[in-house]
Amino acid sequence: MRFEVEERRLELLSFPKLKVYLATIGGNMIIVAAIIYSPALLGSPMYFFLVFLSLLDACTSTVVTPKMIVGFFYERKTISFEGCMTQLFAIHFFTAVEVIVLSVMAYDRYVAICKPLHYSSIMSRRLCVLLTDLEEINMPEWPGLGSEEKTVWHPVAPGIQTLLW
Repeated sequence: MRFEVEERRLELLSFPKLKVYLATIGGNMIIVAAIIYSPALLGSPMYFFLVFLSLLDACTSTVVTPKMIVGFFYERKTISFEGCMTQLFAIHFFTAVEVIVLSVMAYDRYVAICKPLHYSSIMSRRLCVLLTDLEEINMPEWPGLGSEEKTVWHPVAPGIQTLLW
């Protein structure tokens, strides 16, 4: 009897988590849509970085939460080693990229406050794309790969800068 009550509690806990997850994804997508469909906002570096941060936040939320919510409804609540390592890598990767984007946003605000007359020349469109260009991060050489073979990460949808600019 005790296990049935415990299972019911876990199922009831999944609904608030699902609501929070959907609110997170919905809120981030509303931010992205509002900025992309407003050309005046998208021209500003701050909003460019905000769109990038919202997309990263949606990716970070999507890494673990759906598997956790689905796990509440099944008796077998295990994950494979490969799945666990994939989630671990993805959550660390997206969190590290979020930290970088937040640092870039802090630099953007520093330039806007401390050097307002030079802001538009310092924070050019080219610099913004350069600061957030994650499509060609070269990984270190893996054992077994030749020196001419390199792996390239594509963490975010390819061409994100094309979409935003």
